[in-house]
Amino acid sequence: YTIADAVRVERVGDLPSPAAELQVLDGARDIVDGSGSVSFGSTVPGSPVSKIFTVKNVGSLDLTVQPVVLGGSGFTITSNLGADTVIAAGEEVTFAVQLDAGSEGSFNATLSFASDDSDENPFDFSIAGTVATPPASQIIDNGDAGYSQTGWTTFTPGNAGAYQSDAAYTEAGASSSVASWTFTVTPGEYLVSASWVAFTNRSSDTTYTILDGAGTVATAVVDQRQAPGDRTEGGAGFGDLGTVTITGTSLVVELTGAGNGYTIADAVRVERVGDLPS
Repeated sequence: YTIADAVRVERVGDLPSPAAELQVLDGARDIVDGSGSVSFGSTVPGSPVSKIFTVKNVGSLDLTVQPVVLGGSGFTITSNLGADTVIAAGEEVTFAVQLDAGSEGSFNATLSFASDDSDENPFDFSIAGTVATPPASQIIDNGDAGYSQTGWTTFTPGNAGAYQSDAAYTEAGASSSVASWTFTVTPGEYLVSASWVAFTNRSSDTTYTILDGAGTVATAVVDQRQAPGDRTEGGAGFGDLGTVTITGTSLVVELTGAGNGYTIADAVRVERVGDLPS
């Protein structure tokens, strides 16, 4: 049975007035006028970091914007808005800003621009970034920034040898399990070493891949049944994987569980041992 009875309606407001309304995006993230902030992260001297910002008209009338003004140091507007740029409803324009990386330091600045948006004029927000030379040697361990793992099990080995007392493992043939260590570096020659906890059931064909950014520059096969003994850091042994030439600012080491026994992912150490060849 369906019942038809009374229906009630109530007018609760007028139609919205036509207006221009701007939105500023860092990628897909909405930036709040006045209190918004955007981080450019950290980079090394000589390696600028760029971001493209989107200015979108989410209103129903044309929006007119003016060029972006930069306040502060360490940044450059590499592509600006034009004077009296008209953005139709639903359309967008972009501008680009660069963290210059000309010298070391922590840099902060503000970006602002005028428009005919009635309640966000001018639109302004802050930006920040850091430029620093990495130390000559670095170690990334399980759980540190720069380390990631998929398909590994983290554990605390009962026998000695793990760097900072933790490591991760996979069973034999786990080729889809990947661990990676990502270092921020300056271009040069680097000695790469890895730590593992040796035991008789470990993989004898453990293969590390070393990348210059996204490109492979070397592979190294080690027998994790044998304890790493080329150097010692923090009470743990490290085995040298080799010396590589890195031309960019990212040195990545990857390890899969594809070996013929249990594979251990522990700390990785990199040390800058020379400049790029002339």
